Amino acid sequence: MVETDEHGVVPACSFPAEDGLTVQTGAADAAEARDVNLDLVLSDHNLRCTTCGKNGRCELQDAAIEQDVEEPRYGVLDDRDEYEPIDDSSSFIQIDRNKCILCNRCVEACNDVQVEGVLRMEGSGQDTRIGFQSDAETMEESTCVSCGHCVTVCPTGSLVEKGIEDATTIPLPGFTQKNSVGKTDESTGTSKGPMTPKKRTEHTPETPTTEMIDSPTDDGISSDTWSDDQSGGDWL
Repeated sequence: MVETDEHGVVPACSFPAEDGLTVQTGAADAAEARDVNLDLVLSDHNLRCTTCGKNGRCELQDAAIEQDVEEPRYGVLDDRDEYEPIDDSSSFIQIDRNKCILCNRCVEACNDVQVEGVLRMEGSGQDTRIGFQSDAETMEESTCVSCGHCVTVCPTGSLVEKGIEDATTIPLPGFTQKNSVGKTDESTGTSKGPMTPKKRTEHTPETPTTEMIDSPTDDGISSDTWSDDQSGGDWL
């Protein structure tokens, strides 16, 4: 949030630039708006940072440190709501929606950059969440190809590469990322590769068959030739 002479306080990330526009980043009203927005985000976030795989490299954590936040003015997630289960079904990507700030980066990366069309924003109000365009319930059941682009753009620990989801610096005694939430959607065991079953079925070509045939050579002598009936290629 920044302050302009003509339009007042506006969001810098989406407000279009204009010729001659005067912008103040340090204005009191703009700074207060940033503080309020940050506290609202933190109030709906799993704040057990030391059990998170993004601890020490989280943009939300950096913003809170920069703004000297000690305790969000609107409380924390533990005070009000039940945690949403962690989606641990994929072999490559873990989703913890309790740490999602709805920035939409992963959706844009999936749909506009990778053009896979897997993720979407669904619901409204407090029920807004990251979901799947295929209406799948878990990452394993979706059409995800496990490219990992969504993980690289996620500013928090909502999307984390498997294998580092439990990385931490100062663990809370008795707490891990999973038991701090309490519920986990586990794999059904049907995914066997870097694509979910649905995606793999759609894109895996039929196994080519081969056959041995006799074909005449230039001198009229028959020779054995292998032919692939899918590509039409011949190997002598």
